[in-house]
Amino acid sequence: MKNSLTRRLTVLAASITCFSVFDCHAAADLNGVVKRNQMGGESMSMVEISASRGANPTATDSSGRFKLAFPKLDPDDRVDVDARSKGWVVVNYEQLAGLNLPKEAGANPLIIILAQEAEREQWRMAFYRIKGIENVTQSYQRKLANLEKTGTATRQERDALARERDQALAMVDALAKQFATVKPGDGDALYRQATQLFLNSQLDQALSLLNEKKLQDSADQAMKMEEDARRIKEETARNYRLRGQFLALRFQFADAAKAYGAATNLLPNDFENWFGFAVFHQKLNHFPEARQGYEKALDIVRTLPDMYRPDVAKTLNNLAVLHRDQNRYAEARKAYEEALGIFREFAVRNPERYAPDVRKVQANLDQLPK
Repeated sequence: MKNSLTRRLTVLAASITCFSVFDCHAAADLNGVVKRNQMGGESMSMVEISASRGANPTATDSSGRFKLAFPKLDPDDRVDVDARSKGWVVVNYEQLAGLNLPKEAGANPLIIILAQEAEREQWRMAFYRIKGIENVTQSYQRKLANLEKTGTATRQERDALARERDQALAMVDALAKQFATVKPGDGDALYRQATQLFLNSQLDQALSLLNEKKLQDSADQAMKMEEDARRIKEETARNYRLRGQFLALRFQFADAAKAYGAATNLLPNDFENWFGFAVFHQKLNHFPEARQGYEKALDIVRTLPDMYRPDVAKTLNNLAVLHRDQNRYAEARKAYEEALGIFREFAVRNPERYAPDVRKVQANLDQLPK
């Protein structure tokens, strides 16, 4: 008993750093592991790990693990972490910025995912798809538990909830594709913080952060400004779209539609606003709204320089799918053929990037009824 107590006191003393009687705290540590391409990927050794605020630089061991020591910080202090390996880039970099040091170093180790530069987008898409599914599943289970709490839930109510779940899951691919192209530093602080909360399955907190009043205040502020008005409008519209995406994962489709509409009202000549608006409504089979969104997006993107023509093709492909689903086969064929021509042209310049788009649109065209 005495020896056990002595050992515990020794461990506690080793974790305490006192610079004076007025400055005494528990040193904070952060454990983690580096994975290849995905959460369940192979561990990577010899990856350089560093962090802000006085941590010791280190490298992963043969099992991909690392430990960062922060002798001057306390648990819950925020730090930025970085991982470097030649030829590799971080996939989940949002989770490495401004993270809170754990109360216990061994609890919930930080997982860092690395991928080769050319493959980062595809692995980010896979990563965000998993996170989106996790959040939809969490929403469904919570709503189902509430539904069955009284013991009077009907078959029709359960079926309706399952349909809402399936509609939300249909939104996940669009969300994953959008996040796949996000670069480090994109978006304002609000956008990045809300994204971190989403990745930690804290969707309610993310939506609280992206509350309607805060976004409306930001939009009102931009209207009064002469300088930086465009930038603030773009950031606010982006946050409205993010709110719409998160609301859809919570099955709050009417509120999500309102958020997408607010983005288009704030910046009515923005391609991303109308494209996001159209995709959202298409997933819910709101055909008139989806068609309006794609046509508005096309009107805007056709006026942009040549480098944006793949966005023209992307929009045409989605519009063709919409036409097909409404049995407008002649209009669908025309849109597919124009999209295919654009993607083929760009595939000559960059086959690795655009050849998959050529195959996808060609397959859509081949399956179209004559």
